[in-house]
Amino acid sequence: MMLINGKHRFLLCVFASLCSMATAQNPHAPTQEAMKLPECIKSHGDDSLLTRHHMAYFQENFRQAKYAEAYVNWSYVFNHAPCSYKSIYQRGPQILAYMMEHTTDSARRLQLMDTLFMIFPKRMKYFGEEALINGYLAYYTSKYKPFELEAIMKGYAFYIEHYEGRKDEHYFMDFMRNTVLAYQNTLIDQEVLCGVYLRLKELAQAEHQAAKKDDEGYSSWNPVLLYLDELLKDRVKCSADHTLTEYARYYA
Repeated sequence: MMLINGKHRFLLCVFASLCSMATAQNPHAPTQEAMKLPECIKSHGDDSLLTRHHMAYFQENFRQAKYAEAYVNWSYVFNHAPCSYKSIYQRGPQILAYMMEHTTDSARRLQLMDTLFMIFPKRMKYFGEEALINGYLAYYTSKYKPFELEAIMKGYAFYIEHYEGRKDEHYFMDFMRNTVLAYQNTLIDQEVLCGVYLRLKELAQAEHQAAKKDDEGYSSWNPVLLYLDELLKDRVKCSADHTLTEYARYYA
């Protein structure tokens, strides 16, 4: 029988730790459910070398802010190896926004916009992060499809209710702005408007206090709290008598 001395035991522990790390979920890897999908079995597509070639050029183009060149390489990876790199979804919106801003062809711009809005469901499908992606989707819908007020509100609400990281203060302000627009267009009533306001105020104050405790981003929440009040000024009076019932019915 082979005895395991202290040195061997140490090496076995290190090996076990490395194996544990290797099998843990990589935050930049597709979800376990996604890896079972046909398009993810070959994670780098049918031609993995060509995918890596395009990805290398994409990363270099993006680093140099050569977005038009980056788009060509990004498109190949996005279309031929959708499970390969999370960064194609992280960087994609910036590239598509650049391309839309630098074309005078309206048909081409619509085509690019369609591609932009394909990014978010595909990222959720392959990499998860549903709450975070709902926030991104609401933001870009607000920017490029501002008439879709109900979709914007639902996306932001899902984000603020379910995202567990440090929330983006700009999303709070844009959520409230779109809610006021929905109220002005009679898409929602005062109860929903006040429900959104009260919930955003509650969560913004919580974020404000958490940032104060951590001494990080504390001052950035002051404008949010002021903005929420300013948007409703001279419009409606939301008091403690209002409840979150209508808000919860639609958004929570």
